[in-house]
Amino acid sequence: FAYIAHPESQDDAIFGWDSIITNFRGYSLDNYKGLQIWNQDIRTKNDSLDALDKGLEKWKDVLLGREGINPRQVFISAGSDAHGDLNTKFGKEYTCIYVPFFSKQNIFNGLKKGNSFISNNGALIFSVNNTLIGDEINITKGNQIKLDISYNLENGCYLNISRGTINANKESQVGNKQLISGEGNLFVVDSPTNNSYYRLECLDANANKRIYTNPIWVNVKECNPQWSCSIWSDCRCGLQNRTCVDLNQCGTDNNKPLEIQSC
Repeated sequence: FAYIAHPESQDDAIFGWDSIITNFRGYSLDNYKGLQIWNQDIRTKNDSLDALDKGLEKWKDVLLGREGINPRQVFISAGSDAHGDLNTKFGKEYTCIYVPFFSKQNIFNGLKKGNSFISNNGALIFSVNNTLIGDEINITKGNQIKLDISYNLENGCYLNISRGTINANKESQVGNKQLISGEGNLFVVDSPTNNSYYRLECLDANANKRIYTNPIWVNVKECNPQWSCSIWSDCRCGLQNRTCVDLNQCGTDNNKPLEIQSC
């Protein structure tokens, strides 16, 4: 698998990256898994901040399927690009990866699957119906999902939950932005009606301290119940009952036949 290193950095123009970026936006490259959109300390380098903001928009182009790009599951990463300057640059921004236990192969697997977030301000993770960051889940149209959010922050920041509808022009905000700080948990419920993804971001008031998660994709499936009912019971106390089950397991009671009737 491959991650494209700081694709929006102006410093890379001298190496001919502009032509690769053009080809990428035309989707000629289709075997990469991620974009290292955050490179170097955005608090001290304006060009790094500009490259990050442009990289975010580029990433959303791919996720949503804008600018003529076929929508695709692509992930983001961050790196300090310290080049040996471990005292002042190393670790200012970082990619945190979920692994079942520490090993080089598990780190590679986590990057490949997008089980990660990028930050310079602590930790922010979430799940959708117990599904990890970077994974996908199937639900039946009309059903709700629950986002379980946990955080442990160095500085307070404003949490934004974004829902991207595939092949839409822009993302939607779920609920209102809210200031969070310290350590905590919160839950949010939503009802997507089309194939979507959810991701979190948290920026401080000056947008110098930031966290971005990779998405969780939610595939919304149409489902038509197929009801199968047992025979009616004997009449007792003026009532009969039976049991009806949905053979398609849609998780809805739409058009469910009566299970109790008078007799």
